[in-house]
Amino acid sequence: MPESSAFAHFFNLGVDLLQNGDKQGAIMALNEALSLNPNSSHAYYYRGITKAEIGNYDGAVEDLKQALCITPKYLNANRQLEKIRQYLLGVDSTVLPLQSNNATQHYQCGRVRLHFREYQEAIKEFNQALQINPNLVAAYYSRGKSYYKLKKKEEAIKDFQTSAKLFCENNQPDKLAKWTPFELGESNREEAIFYLIPYLSKKSSYDEKRLAASAIHKLANSYKNISALVIRLLLDNLTYPAPQVRQYALKALSLINLPKYAFPIIQEIANSDPKIYNRNLAKTILENINSVPNGEFKHSDKSKPDNRYLSELKFFDAEEIDNSYNQGYFTEEAYDKSMDYGYVDDLSNPEDYLYNY
Repeated sequence: MPESSAFAHFFNLGVDLLQNGDKQGAIMALNEALSLNPNSSHAYYYRGITKAEIGNYDGAVEDLKQALCITPKYLNANRQLEKIRQYLLGVDSTVLPLQSNNATQHYQCGRVRLHFREYQEAIKEFNQALQINPNLVAAYYSRGKSYYKLKKKEEAIKDFQTSAKLFCENNQPDKLAKWTPFELGESNREEAIFYLIPYLSKKSSYDEKRLAASAIHKLANSYKNISALVIRLLLDNLTYPAPQVRQYALKALSLINLPKYAFPIIQEIANSDPKIYNRNLAKTILENINSVPNGEFKHSDKSKPDNRYLSELKFFDAEEIDNSYNQGYFTEEAYDKSMDYGYVDDLSNPEDYLYNY
């Protein structure tokens, strides 16, 4: 089947399934359509309104915004975005009006403002939420995101550190799992190192590897006894083609208590890395290892990995990293379903691909 015919098949199947109430099936079909034509604003539009119906408002907003990026004058996408915005802000008549003394409602409104890039308004809502309830940890994190978007880095870092501290002290370190490498690096928490592991793995991108190594470099100033798995991944990244990934991995390794098996690997970088700044970093690491005499570097016998190493390796081999932009989860509520479906009304040139397979 030609690619254009395959796109038409999955696109029309997605719209059919949506109209028949099979929303998960519709999303799967539209995913296939977008894999064949990632520039289809209509496929993003229909996937967006489907996500809205199942309560995935974050995903809905992202898809509708993407539809507008591709087709800036997509009127229906604008309408649906505004409908979601008004609904989540409590303007819809089916939602209770905002109560001035309800911290959770202020927090929810703040997250909506954040998602729609109304950062100053979002901060005002988070401030009110925290004034009512200073223990609403997620509000610190979301306010930090808002500050960061406004390039107020100092305020952002302060909020990231406060939220990380409170999450960990309340036995909720798993809340850090969806933080970005930058946020984890600024958290000032040893627990954050564990959640940087996926960003160093073979599946991660250039930017993820670089930012994760930079984050570990920051954290290693306070926490030098890094786990064996993190050290192994940093050493693996010394073979990555991009020189900046090797550079940041070396910077992180320079602050860590290293096992002997790391020395020959670093020596190889010192001898043969194409970039002089990486060779110099590797040489500095080796010079600072006072326990190794006369520049001799030998592999030590590998001891049996400890239980922590094995548990980390098992966990991250089994899990896929979620690279989506994290702004938390909206409470799932029934979305206004008076949406404008149709195969023709929303399409500029329906004859190009609708029902022609």
